Amino acid sequence: MEPIAENKVTITKKLLLEGRGRIFRDVNRRLYKRVFLVLAGVWLLTLIVTLAARLTKFYVIWELVVILAVALWLCVYIPRDKTKRAFRNLEGRGDLSRVTRFYGDHMEVTSGGGSVTDIPYGQVKEILQSRRLLILTCENNTAVMLALDGFTSGDAELVMNTVRKALPSGEGQ
Repeated sequence: MEPIAENKVTITKKLLLEGRGRIFRDVNRRLYKRVFLVLAGVWLLTLIVTLAARLTKFYVIWELVVILAVALWLCVYIPRDKTKRAFRNLEGRGDLSRVTRFYGDHMEVTSGGGSVTDIPYGQVKEILQSRRLLILTCENNTAVMLALDGFTSGDAELVMNTVRKALPSGEGQ
């Protein structure tokens, strides 16, 4: 059977950061809001206690700096560190290139190491897009990254329409 579209991508550290950043941002948006609300509550409580105890305002500023550092660590450092480790792992296996072929009811992902993974469109949970990538997140916590400029046949619009048909209504953006 002839594929309806084909995409080739070589994963670079920048592309992996972009793709995982997009996924992480969407998946953890609610978590970020909760964390920021809790941290803001903690800071407000310390502000009230500091003012009530008539302590120097330096404590309030110092507490704000510490809380902002924790937020930065949770929301920026941890995701970047995980992505860098994932890239080193891929790089160590020599597994940086991908060819994804799209058929009527499934996609086939061939990695640089030669392994082939068959993914039915029904397993795709969400379709995300970043500046340079189309990202298909799947049920088994994997994601298929496609370079928007990497289509050797077909295009991103054809792929999105084909995959959306298999998604439950209202999903996949």
